[in-house]
Amino acid sequence: MNHYPTRNTRPIVRPGLLILLVLLAASGVGCGSGGCGGGRTVAEERAYRAARATGPILIGVAADPEGSMWRGIRMAVEETNAAGGVLGRELRVVQRYDESSVAKAKLVAQQFARNLDIVAVIGHWGSDMAISASATYEFAGLLMICPAATSPKLTEQGFHLVFRTSPSNRRVGPRLAEFAADQGYQRVMIVSARDAYGRGLGNVFEMRAAEAGITVVDRASYQDGERNFEPLLADWGRLDFDAVFVAGTMPEAAHVVAQARRVGVSRPVLGGEGLATDALWEIAGEAAEGAMAAAYFHPAEPRPEVQRFTDDFRARYGAPPDVWAAQGYDAVRLLAHAMETAGTTVPEDVAAALRSMGPASAASWTGVTGPHAFLKDGDVVGKPIVLTIMRDGRLAYHSTLRPEEER
Repeated sequence: MNHYPTRNTRPIVRPGLLILLVLLAASGVGCGSGGCGGGRTVAEERAYRAARATGPILIGVAADPEGSMWRGIRMAVEETNAAGGVLGRELRVVQRYDESSVAKAKLVAQQFARNLDIVAVIGHWGSDMAISASATYEFAGLLMICPAATSPKLTEQGFHLVFRTSPSNRRVGPRLAEFAADQGYQRVMIVSARDAYGRGLGNVFEMRAAEAGITVVDRASYQDGERNFEPLLADWGRLDFDAVFVAGTMPEAAHVVAQARRVGVSRPVLGGEGLATDALWEIAGEAAEGAMAAAYFHPAEPRPEVQRFTDDFRARYGAPPDVWAAQGYDAVRLLAHAMETAGTTVPEDVAAALRSMGPASAASWTGVTGPHAFLKDGDVVGKPIVLTIMRDGRLAYHSTLRPEEER
């Protein structure tokens, strides 16, 4: 087992990213005032220290301190420590928030990278933020587990230490298009955000819809921060179609739903996990009734592990968990499992343990959001998609779509 990474164990990085990594090296992501010993690189120094550390295990968390994901993470950390920790050591969290800003995400990543005692990071929330931070983590030898970002670009960079635990758009979008076809929707409209998440999900949904015989009548897009969508949707109330697919996140997606109803669109609404939140009703009100969204968890799923987690979460926080609380919880537990499997906190070795949980392996790990197996690029596979539906102001469980690999 490696004690710290050597040059021949590092991944082959695309030429364009080599320039980025050089810029990162010049940006102050280094060994700090203590320096790196023995001519080691930043990544090697981090691994060297991790191999010899005996104190608390430091992990960075890039999450909103008021958000449900942070609650799930905190709960998992406290439960893990109460059960004896990881490798007999306490988990300790360093928390930062990128405020859904690419610039802030880069700053947060640099702060984590400069702390050579941090061995892994859980985050970030949005795809743009996660992608912008990922190169810093790779350069600095930090393992990244991303519970939320779904843009395929995150794991297409040739990085070795970057993993995600939410299925990418390329897996979610086609399944939603197939569900739309199964529902008998023959003509659909698409409205998508002009960001990595919205473009990616909208594109793969549109491609699979065409293959399934669905006609995309029109597609519109919007910028982050927009609030007035009526000019964009004005003609839709007069067109012939069966459903609207929304590829976006809160709060804009909720305003799209509300204003679509206002201009006369009464057809069913279907969307990705960006709509799988009670905030949809809080913003859109009764216009959101019946809207369906993909997720990876719902507290009413008929699985024993879901019910145990839901009961414990409710007892702790006074409310049921949502998908992001579950994703955060599973990210910590998965990281702890991988460290135990590796027998070390050295990021390269923990990454190897995660990859050993491949789709053809019996070593996959199951959490409250389902089974976790990883491809070589760090993408999770095999997780089912949970469909939710808005009923009387709350997200209700609708059904479970089996993963692509099982169809």
